[in-house]
Amino acid sequence: MADNPAGPSRGELEERWKEAVDVLGERPRDAELLVKAGQLSEQLDRRPEAYTYFHKALTLDPSKTFLVSKLRGLAVTDQQKEEVAKIAKRPPSFEAALPDLFKYPVRGKGLPLLILGALFLWLGRGLSSHSMGPWGLTVAGFVAAYMAMFYIDVCHTTVEGDDHLPDWPDPLRIHEFGTDVGKFVCATFVSFLPVIVIFIWLLTSAPSADGHESPPAAPEVSKGAARVLLAVLAMGIFGIVGLLYLPMATLANVVMGSPFTCFNFPFVFRSIGASARSYAICLGCYFGVWFVVAGVEYLVHVAGLLMLTGFAMAFIELYGMTMLMRLLGLFYRMNQAKLGWMAD
Repeated sequence: MADNPAGPSRGELEERWKEAVDVLGERPRDAELLVKAGQLSEQLDRRPEAYTYFHKALTLDPSKTFLVSKLRGLAVTDQQKEEVAKIAKRPPSFEAALPDLFKYPVRGKGLPLLILGALFLWLGRGLSSHSMGPWGLTVAGFVAAYMAMFYIDVCHTTVEGDDHLPDWPDPLRIHEFGTDVGKFVCATFVSFLPVIVIFIWLLTSAPSADGHESPPAAPEVSKGAARVLLAVLAMGIFGIVGLLYLPMATLANVVMGSPFTCFNFPFVFRSIGASARSYAICLGCYFGVWFVVAGVEYLVHVAGLLMLTGFAMAFIELYGMTMLMRLLGLFYRMNQAKLGWMAD
């Protein structure tokens, strides 16, 4: 029997396309399935449909650089052509995106935005520190909430593919204040919850200084010392685990939109395991930036940069936090297929 040189018929292609689309209904963020659906759509001469599938596949997995040429051939409108040109400039991996991290906060309109933000942060903290009672707390809370909104916008715009600093948030988004602050506070609290619990237990279980009690025997002293030693050791171990957990917990809260996502321990730990290599690099950069920024802030404080010390420290903090949120956004953007979060 002779082979069919014409390949599969249109009916067979339609059947394969329907199968791929059915599976995509269950796994909409599977980049391989999206590529397959795009190829079948291309063979069926459904060019707009193929463009959509290829575009989403490349968004989820930027390492599939071969799709750029396909998108160029399928782009018809000016918007699509501009979109493909923008995608073609993006790095193909998380590691390749890191060298640009330090330039991001000051690129384009970034430097004026950071200067304005540092002035706001500096003046806000000055007002809160020199105000009494509820007024000072209100000013401090407003400043913290507004900065949290900006940092979250940095992460979101990075995830969406923007490589420039976003504008300052609209203050009328006041209804988001509590939620956005909660995303950072909850992530930090949950990450170090075991350390906090052990520390409280250690304080409450300390022997009382009641003079009516007889001095403890030598074995009891040894037990007490061993208990303290074990508690300190456990705090050290859980402290390291907390440092590993914190960046992913923060990212999960920001991307998923809820300050309570970090309480889903299986979800966060599975995400760490799904992208272990990239996450290890992310951790190194995250705490590397944090230590560098903290060190520079300390030197500025010690040097006493005339009357600009407060402003300089606010600028350094803002610059550092912007880089950290950019880093988390890049990590998610480059590892969406591995993480498989249903965040759209």
